[in-house]
Amino acid sequence: MSLETTSLAAAPRRANRLTYLHFRALDHALLHADLTAAREAFSNLQDDSPHLAAIVHAIPIQGESPRRISLQQLAQALHKGELPAAQLAFSQFQVNATVDSRHPY
Repeated sequence: MSLETTSLAAAPRRANRLTYLHFRALDHALLHADLTAAREAFSNLQDDSPHLAAIVHAIPIQGESPRRISLQQLAQALHKGELPAAQLAFSQFQVNATVDSRHPY
């Protein structure tokens, strides 16, 4: 296996690791009521995951998954600077992700 092939195979793992680290940073920031750090972590998540960014910026539709709704609410709350609403939305996202882990978002 060439070095280039090895590097390409490792790319998804690096992306998943970065996504995990950004979710952890978001969790930590919200837990410690650090709005600036939460916004930065959420921005980094969107930069690392075009799929997540598309969900966040999509127009909500009726019957959408609770996780998607929670992510959209989180984005809105962070954008507006509403820390308690962001904390609640992230908490709801975590609950919904635990209940239904069949889809990534």
